[in-house]
Amino acid sequence: MEKRIKLLESLTNNLPVLTVIVNSEARVLNINGSFGNNFFTVDSEIKDLLLGNVLSCVNSLGGTDKCGHSLHCNNCILRTSLDDVIKTGNVVFRKQGPFTFTTPDGPKTLFLQVSAARLEDYDENTYALFISDDTEFKKIENRLAENQALLNLVFEHSSDWEIYRDQDLNLVYCSKAVEDIIGYTVQEYVSGKVGFRDFIHPEDYERAMMAIKNSQKIESKNSYEFRYIHKSGKIVWVNVSARRVFSEDGTHIGFRLSTRDITENKLIAEKLKESEEKYRFAEQLALIGHFDFDLRNNSISWSEGMYRIFETTPDKIKPDFNSFIAYVHPEDREMVETTFRKSLLKREPSEMSHRIVLKDGKVKHLRQSYRIIFGDDGKSRFAFGTTKDISHQVEAEKKLIQLIATKDKFFSIISHDLKSPFSILLGMSQALLDNEEILDDADKKEFIQSIYDTSKKTYELLEDLLTWSRSQTGAISFNPERFSLADAVNDVVMFLEHNAENKGINLLSNVSSDTSVFGDYKMIGTVIRNLVSNSIKYTPSGGTITVDSAAAGDMVEISVTDTGIGMDEKVLNSLFKIEQTMSRPGTNKEEGTGLGLLLCREFVHRHSGKIWVESEVGKGSRFVFTVGR
Repeated sequence: MEKRIKLLESLTNNLPVLTVIVNSEARVLNINGSFGNNFFTVDSEIKDLLLGNVLSCVNSLGGTDKCGHSLHCNNCILRTSLDDVIKTGNVVFRKQGPFTFTTPDGPKTLFLQVSAARLEDYDENTYALFISDDTEFKKIENRLAENQALLNLVFEHSSDWEIYRDQDLNLVYCSKAVEDIIGYTVQEYVSGKVGFRDFIHPEDYERAMMAIKNSQKIESKNSYEFRYIHKSGKIVWVNVSARRVFSEDGTHIGFRLSTRDITENKLIAEKLKESEEKYRFAEQLALIGHFDFDLRNNSISWSEGMYRIFETTPDKIKPDFNSFIAYVHPEDREMVETTFRKSLLKREPSEMSHRIVLKDGKVKHLRQSYRIIFGDDGKSRFAFGTTKDISHQVEAEKKLIQLIATKDKFFSIISHDLKSPFSILLGMSQALLDNEEILDDADKKEFIQSIYDTSKKTYELLEDLLTWSRSQTGAISFNPERFSLADAVNDVVMFLEHNAENKGINLLSNVSSDTSVFGDYKMIGTVIRNLVSNSIKYTPSGGTITVDSAAAGDMVEISVTDTGIGMDEKVLNSLFKIEQTMSRPGTNKEEGTGLGLLLCREFVHRHSGKIWVESEVGKGSRFVFTVGR
C-alpha cells in the first residue's frame, strides 16, 4: 500500500493541477506540490489560507459536519464531486463550480474545475481529486458570453442581414433580417431548405458567384450590388459586403457577409437619374444651361447645357470668370463686367444679354440671369444662374424686322408706284376720249405712244413685284443643273442689246465659251439681266458695260462693270436692304422700284453664293456675285 502511495505521489507531483488523494473517510493520503506553482489565481499572502481551507474542506468530506470556512458547504464543488464518486462509483469529469473560502477581508470565491475518480487496486477505497483553477477562464468566458449576447442583440435588431461562415464556408450564424430581405425564415436558410440560387436573380447569378470566389482571395472588404428575388416574387436590390475574418495572430478563421436592402435608395437614384435626364433634355430643347460660381476661389461649375452652348467639352476648358470673359464679344465685355459689379453692390438678381465669340469665330447671343448669395459676414460667396442661347430669337427678330419692312415696301409700291402709272393711264385715256374729234392723227399717236410706254413700265413693275413676292414666299422652284455661263450671258446681251444701243452704250461679254456653272439657269439669268439693266440705267451715252467671269476656288465670280455715274457711301449702304431701298432716276430719267437688286440677293443666296458691289462716284460701278462651278 505504501509503495502504491509513493508511486502515486511521484506521478501526481508533476501534474499541472492540484491533486488530492483521500480514503473513504476523507483522510488526506497525499497532496501534490502544484499548489506552490502559482496555479491558483490568488495573491501569495492568502495561498496558505486557501490551502488550509481546501484541506479542511476535504477532511470534512467524510462526515456530515461542515468545514466551517464557508457558508456554501452543501454546494461546495469539492464536497459534491467526492460525494458523487463515493455514492455512484462513477468518474466525475471536469465538473465546474464555485469554491468559497474565508479570508480576513471576507469571503472569496474561485471557480474551480474538479475531476474525481476511485483508484482501483488499492486495499481500501481511495479517491483522487484533480482540482484546477478556472477563475480567469470563467471571467473570459463570461465576457465572451456578454459580448456574444451584445453582438446578437445588435445583429438581431439590425436591418442588415448578417451571415458568418467559417473558413470552410460552413454556416455559423444567420441573423433574423433574412426574413425581411428575402422573406424566408432563419430556420429555412440555416437548414439548407433555401439556397443561394433560390433567391439570387438569374441574370446576376454568374456575377455573384464570381464575386464570392474573389472574396475568398482578397483580404480587403468588397461590396457588390445584386438583385434578390423575395419569397413574394418582388425584386429586392441589395448591397453585399464581404470580408475575410482573421484572428489576432493573422490566421484566417472565416467570412462575414453583410447584406443591406437598397431597393428604396435604388428607386430614389433611378428617379433622380430620370429627373436629371429630363432636366438635361429640357435644357437641350430650351437651349439653356446653368452654372454655379464660387466667388471665393473663382471656380465655376457648368451643366452639360453650358458646354453645349459654348460648343466645348470639360476636357478643353476649366470654367472660371476669366475664361468666361474671354468668350464674351469684345464690344460687350465692359458691359458684362459692369453689370456683374453692380449686382454685387446692389445685392439684387441681375439679367443681361450679350454676345459670345466661339473658337471658330461664330457669334452667339446669350441672355443670362443670376443671383448672388452672401454669407453672414456680408461677403459674397456664390452666384448661380442660367444662360439661354437666344441666337435664334435674335435672328427671328431680325427676320421679323425684315418682314415688316417687306410688307411696308410692298404696300408702298402698291400705293405709290402702281397708283401713279394708273393715274397717268386714266388721265391720258380720258383726255384722248374727250378730245378725239379735235385731235389730229399725230396728237392721237403721241397720246397712244405715251399710254403704251406707261403700260409697259407698269407691266414690268408688276412683273418684278410678282417675282419678288414669289421669292419671299418660296413659291419659285429651284432646279440646279450644270450649264454654259456664256449661253446665259449671251441671252441677256441679246435681250438688252436694243436698250443699250438706244442710249449709245457699248455692251460686251468676255465670258469664255468653256465656262460652266452649277445652278438654276433662269435664276442666274435673272440676276445677270437685272445687273445689266441697272448698269444701262445709270450709264450715260458713250459708256461701256462689260460682263466678265473668273474662277475662285470651287466658285465662279461673275461681274458686271460699267462706266456709269457710280454711287456714294450712303447709296452703297442702302443696297440689298428692303427697309432702305431707294431708286434713283437713271441718266435719261429712267425710273425703277429698287426691287431688282433685292431679287439678285435672294437668288444668289439661294445658290449659297455672295453678292457685293464696288463703286466710286463719277467712275462707275462693279457688281460681283458668286455661284458654284
